[in-house]
Amino acid sequence: MAFANKITQGEAQSRLETWLGTKLPHANNITVSEIEIPKGGGLSAESVMFSARWNKDGETTNQKFAARIEPEGEGLFMDYGLEMEFQVLKALHLTPVPTPRPFFLETDPRHLGSPFFVMERVKGRVAPDDPPFTVEGWVLDLTEEKRSQMADNAIAALALLHDQDIEALGLNDVGHGDTSKVAVDRLLDYWRKFYSWALPEPQPIIEHALDWLDANLPDNLGPSVLSWGDARIGNMLIDSDMSVSAIIDWEMVATGPREIDLGWWIFLLKHHSQGVGAPLPSGFRSPEAEIVHYEELTGHKARNLEYFETLAGVRMCILVARAASLLKIARHIPEDSQMALINPASTLLAELLDLPAPSGDSDYYIGKR
Repeated sequence: MAFANKITQGEAQSRLETWLGTKLPHANNITVSEIEIPKGGGLSAESVMFSARWNKDGETTNQKFAARIEPEGEGLFMDYGLEMEFQVLKALHLTPVPTPRPFFLETDPRHLGSPFFVMERVKGRVAPDDPPFTVEGWVLDLTEEKRSQMADNAIAALALLHDQDIEALGLNDVGHGDTSKVAVDRLLDYWRKFYSWALPEPQPIIEHALDWLDANLPDNLGPSVLSWGDARIGNMLIDSDMSVSAIIDWEMVATGPREIDLGWWIFLLKHHSQGVGAPLPSGFRSPEAEIVHYEELTGHKARNLEYFETLAGVRMCILVARAASLLKIARHIPEDSQMALINPASTLLAELLDLPAPSGDSDYYIGKR
């Protein structure tokens, strides 16, 4: 979900009914209902869930939709690529990878205030970030057996994604940044620019980590796959049988070695447990065991995991620092807050690099929106 939702339910209903009329020109009696604007998810694009009903050629159609709306003005990310996300969903919908069916891309901001796309609303629940699913919520209410099923199905969905042929899908060049660079070089270049854009003052741990990543780029990266970018269980819809009904949130999609996603998976699992002072719920494998399970599913031997977990930590720290700036602008945290420098992500990254942990008090995004 967005850092701060701006559109109201009433506005969404009237605007979506008008907009759907432009996409369904031969339909009549278009009505939008069951508007939901989720809370407790991520910090980027805004989502609006809704149902629509219309008549066409004597038949009535009922469809559940989800709209993903680019932030109005500056958001969490340096740039957004809704058209790219839509392209990825269109390609993956033709594969066994569980993704929502994409319906419409709208680049004209006058309808909902920003560009957006509309996809099928898929049945399922999201393991929340705020508060983290490791602290409270429906995941903890599950039996240990069901949590184990959910966790195993999640890593299997990631494995299935990585097994897709990006050349055949026409996705071999997706991603942000300099297209003259490829794979990890492209990511490093992009996130250095992101760092310069996002942070109003230098962050020593991030700068040290970026220099370390440049100096230790592995030689044996292996072939590129479609890298989801934000690979974590909190970006999957979980059905009642604990299967993954959809992989969502493709803002950080790229191409590169599988370990980009594996590093992010490990780091975010640690962030939502060790980082926030909570145990990993029973039924979940340890981060190390998750990788072993992935290797068993794919036959791929994970390499350079220290490097890619560090890359994940750098990206997470940059995003947290950017979130801190937005929270200050919104006056959810005080102007002198040290959240950008002192937070669970920076503490974990310092540990990875054998650096002293940042010390002092800090706010965090959890419970601040």
